Amino acid sequence: MAAVKLQAFPPEQQITCPKCKHNVTLYDASSCDYFVCSVCDSYINYSESGFHLVHTVAPKPKLKPLIPLGTEAELKGLPYKVIGYLEKVENGTKYAWREYMLYNYTKGYAFLSEYQGQWNFIAGIEHFPELEKVYSDEHGAECNGIEYSLFNKYTPVITGLLGEYDWNVLDEKIRASEFIAPPYLLVKEQDKKAQSIVSWYKGEYMEAREIADAFKLPLANFPPKLSVQPNEPSVHYARWKSIAWITPFIVLLMLVVALVLSIDRPSAVIFDEVLPLTTGSQTSSDTAKIVSGIIDTAIRFGVTNSALNNQNNNQYVADADKNIEFKPIKTQAFKVDNATPLEFDISSEVDNNWTEATIVLVNDKTNETWEVTKSIEYYHGYEDGENWSEGDQRANVLLSGIPKGTYHLNVYPSAGNRLVANIRIVITENVILWRNIFITLLFLCMYPLYCWFRMQQFEKQRWANSDYSPYDTED
Repeated sequence: MAAVKLQAFPPEQQITCPKCKHNVTLYDASSCDYFVCSVCDSYINYSESGFHLVHTVAPKPKLKPLIPLGTEAELKGLPYKVIGYLEKVENGTKYAWREYMLYNYTKGYAFLSEYQGQWNFIAGIEHFPELEKVYSDEHGAECNGIEYSLFNKYTPVITGLLGEYDWNVLDEKIRASEFIAPPYLLVKEQDKKAQSIVSWYKGEYMEAREIADAFKLPLANFPPKLSVQPNEPSVHYARWKSIAWITPFIVLLMLVVALVLSIDRPSAVIFDEVLPLTTGSQTSSDTAKIVSGIIDTAIRFGVTNSALNNQNNNQYVADADKNIEFKPIKTQAFKVDNATPLEFDISSEVDNNWTEATIVLVNDKTNETWEVTKSIEYYHGYEDGENWSEGDQRANVLLSGIPKGTYHLNVYPSAGNRLVANIRIVITENVILWRNIFITLLFLCMYPLYCWFRMQQFEKQRWANSDYSPYDTED
């Protein structure tokens, strides 16, 4: 590196290749020790005295550099010029990547690394002074208060080379370890020849658009993303982190509001009646009970349904399907004190039978009506050595937007047969709709759960190619 502190990029110098005699442009000649002839690929040892030595032939890159040598850009608030290009592969594997060496006249060298369309800005202690204090072991590392996890260990091999360098890059033999804490990574490089020599580098993930804009290159020329980069930030993690802490507070707030409302406006039963089911002139509950008892007795002594219908046709009316239609019932008046949803609890002691009621809520002053129809059915028996049952003897329904006022009910009941004595209707106002609250809470939690799930899937993809994955990779 240059011994004199510069305020701008040094002027370019033309050096004649000692082998092919073509001119080679050096962008930092005062610091250059080795360079590659762009014509004959000679790897040349260069000294300031002017002595040139053809050292060997550099491996020719398979790909054309996306960012040409000599191109300038501002990255991370500093000006850089591309002075080198390397193609590398992980020894013994097919994992290949590209690196662009960047030169800054005050900070020295940095690198732009590209792997399968994903980019990292990587530099040493001159750019990141916190690298002076890095603590590491077999499982991870810590730097500047950030915990990093071990992701990979490998030996890089250069398969393509262009540009100029201040060290013998082809002679370098290192063992690298990567530690990640997205969007950052730490790279530990240990000299294989002198294992006591250890260098640390820090990387930060960058989007291709940011690099294209900085170098004024068409984004369309950049390779597409093909996989998840080890330190690629997860948008799903960012979403999960932003929503996970606030969701419990929203849930708690909703529960507190519901509790306060239940205390301030407690639920109250405003109507509770057992309505006897009769036809003709029979209206009393005692008559209904007597008729029901007669029917039960008749059935026990083997009287047929048709006979009962003939003998009691003044009590029941059967429709075309032989279902029973009972006399309509008008209830006593009751008051609704609050404009609130009303909960109707409808029950009947049906037994292997069904009953249905159309209930019309009528405002005594305005004659405005609200209508609901609800069925109740309950069946049970014994089959194949097991008891079975289905249905229920009660049902619930809500009517919302009911204004204050005096009301009565018109009830139109029916049943599968005559063995239904009555139907009970209970109306409650100021009902706390806990079911709706819990459904709302469920939907409220669905998005955080979705973010968590996507985050986990993203992390599994990130660690898929690591020998140190914290996830189960047996599948």
